[in-house]
Formats: sequence, C-alpha cells, structure tokens
Amino acid sequence: MPTATTTQTETESLPSELRDVHEQIEDVRGQLQQLMFGVNEAAFLWRPEPNHWSISECLMHLNTTAALYISAIDRAIGAGQPASGGEELPRRGFLGRWMLNTLEPPVTRRFKAPGAFAPNEPKPLDQVVPEFIRYQDEVQQRLAVAKGFDLWRTKVKSPAVPLLRFSLGETFAIITAHERRHLAQAEEVKNSPDFPRT
Repeated sequence: MPTATTTQTETESLPSELRDVHEQIEDVRGQLQQLMFGVNEAAFLWRPEPNHWSISECLMHLNTTAALYISAIDRAIGAGQPASGGEELPRRGFLGRWMLNTLEPPVTRRFKAPGAFAPNEPKPLDQVVPEFIRYQDEVQQRLAVAKGFDLWRTKVKSPAVPLLRFSLGETFAIITAHERRHLAQAEEVKNSPDFPRT
C-alpha cells in the first residue's frame, strides 16, 4: 500500500466518485480543526453523562473504524476487479444506499457500536487527534490505488458485519459519512451547557 500522501496531480486524475471522497476527507479535516478549537485535555475527556461518549471516545471510535476498514479495503483491492476503462456512473445497491442514508447527520437513529468498534478508556488528546489525522491520510492514499479497480464490482467485506459486502465505491462513501456522523456527535458534546470551556 502507498506510504506517501496523495498529490494534487493524483487527486485530479481520480474518477469523480473518488475525487468527491477526497474532498469530503478534506472537509472532515476542517471539521476536526473547528471541533478542537478551544478544547483542552480536560474538555477532551469530559462526558456529558456517564453513559455518553466524550470527544475523545468519538474520535477513538472513528480511529478504530478507520483501521478496520482500511484493512478490509486492502484485502479487497488485493483480490479486486481491474477497472474496465472509462468512468462509470455510481452503481450503489439498496443496502449501500440505506447505510449511507442511515449514517449521514443529522442523526435520527442511534446504534450501539459493535464490541470491536467501541472505545475503551478515553485516551489523551495528543494521542487521539494525530492518529485521526493519520487515518485520513491513509484513506486518501487508498483512493489513488483504488482508481485502478472497478469501484462497483470489487467488494469489501464489512468489518462490522462480515456477512455484508459493499462495493469499493460504497465503502469509501460509508467511511466519510460515518466520520461526519460522529464528528457531529462530538460537536453535540462540545455544545453541552456544562461543557468545560477554556
């Protein structure tokens, strides 16, 4: 897998579906910067309720999810269908569309995170935030590799429910929708009346 960040030239050469994902990740970086403005260590670890996640836990969940999905993407690409040439229109299935609609904020339905995705003890800001940024880099690196494969026939096994498979194109869209969902959750924490402000 690639180790360098995606260059501007590489980004411009991506199919439109993957370019959109690249731009969405850049937006996620901006959301993170806005979220973290004025947040110190105590605020980062603060929970609005004992059974509600802190900002740290929201980001830890996204880091765990990214790590598992990146591994699943790598395996799918290793056995993937080469691109047939020419750009194809998105061919999302019913399940992929449902998943994206469910994940996108504003959140109308909440789900308990599967055990492998649930954060353990909250980790400090200087560990969690750089890790989050690194995973954004890693997903963008996969976009440059994925352009050589059929985005709709190459299937990725869901790390959450292994019986489910999504197309490679759907999987990238699911990652960014899931990030928006939990960044919005972290913003809700920050907007809580009792949030410890600096």
